[in-house]
Amino acid sequence: MIGRKSPLRHSLEEWIERLGVMKDLVITAHRMRNQYSELSEETYDEEEIKHMLEQVQSMALGIASEKITHIKTDMDSWKEN
Repeated sequence: MIGRKSPLRHSLEEWIERLGVMKDLVITAHRMRNQYSELSEETYDEEEIKHMLEQVQSMALGIASEKITHIKTDMDSWKEN
């Protein structure tokens, strides 16, 4: 599906939530990667960090593949009532 755009399915609020999740995953990966010093005999779980980053990539690809034809917001339904 790379290169093809699907219609906008998510509202602006859903994009904000997804971007927040992506940010949280990257911060967690960063903390996990850097929690051990070189003097420590412990190491980070590389596979777990890779999995988190792959989740971020997948979410980013989902956002990037949405064609913006109409700007949706959760407020739209509230305005109709």
